Amino acid sequence: MKAYSLLLVLLSLFASSKVMSDEAEDLIKYRKGLMKSSSMSVKALFNYSRGKLSLSMGSVQHHADIIYHNAQLLNNDLEAVFPEGSIIEGETDAKPAIWKHWTDFVEKSDGYVTATEEFRALVNTNPSKQEIMNGFRKMRKACGSCHRRYKADD
Repeated sequence: MKAYSLLLVLLSLFASSKVMSDEAEDLIKYRKGLMKSSSMSVKALFNYSRGKLSLSMGSVQHHADIIYHNAQLLNNDLEAVFPEGSIIEGETDAKPAIWKHWTDFVEKSDGYVTATEEFRALVNTNPSKQEIMNGFRKMRKACGSCHRRYKADD
């Protein structure tokens, strides 16, 4: 009977860890998807700033909107999207430092949302290309401040 009880306990622990692992994988896919979407818009704006891509002001505004909305989506659910322990080797570039320095991580995320909001507002004022690029650099700096400390491959 003891062996049977032990087997049940072990099976339930394995099953619950598998469910947690599946949930973490889904969260990682979600947050990576939002980041990838933002990254594509950042790259488009970067190439625009270098004269490698000709974009209409409507497209610049659309890319600014995408970056802003993705930042908001992550930030609105930051604790749910980055639950403690949601690191799976090879699946995520998130560092454990996120949870060790959670308050700083939240502040950097809030700062990034603010920077994306400011950039979005700027591009809706019909600015010069130089003004767009100055705002773009500021936004990228806010993005990078989080990546330098909390993303493994940066």
